[in-house]
Amino acid sequence: MKRTAALIFAFIFLILLCSCKPEDTADTPELPEISGYTKEQLEEKLIGLSIDEIHHSWGEPDGHLSGFWGEIWSLDGGKENIITLYYDENGMVEYINRPFD
Repeated sequence: MKRTAALIFAFIFLILLCSCKPEDTADTPELPEISGYTKEQLEEKLIGLSIDEIHHSWGEPDGHLSGFWGEIWSLDGGKENIITLYYDENGMVEYINRPFD
């Protein structure tokens, strides 16, 4: 009887474990993918995401801002095609800047 109960609990635990979705697997677009996005599409996809979600998907930024909480990523390896994300006090994306939009 104890063995059957243990197997049932283990089975239920496995089902619950498989149905959980990790927190940092948001639908964050990959960095190369956003090059063709409009400002509206970027805002729709990125505003409200946490800094951890961005780092999980994009890795470490290419630069940081001085005086603001924000980060800069190069979209093509150069200095001309960049995206800058600004975070609020909770570490959530609140503003996006693309100089050539």
